[in-house]
Amino acid sequence: MRKFPKPTKQGIDEGPQKVSFQIANGNARQTCVLQTAIPTKV
Repeated sequence: MRKFPKPTKQGIDEGPQKVSFQIANGNARQTCVLQTAIPTKV
């Protein structure tokens, strides 16, 4: 089983990370938001 590192103080203070992007399909655009609780490395 994979063990994840413990969250850093910065990760706890900032909370989940979000990335916004758009997917284009012809003339239509779909806005997406990806949110993760996985700690990131700065």
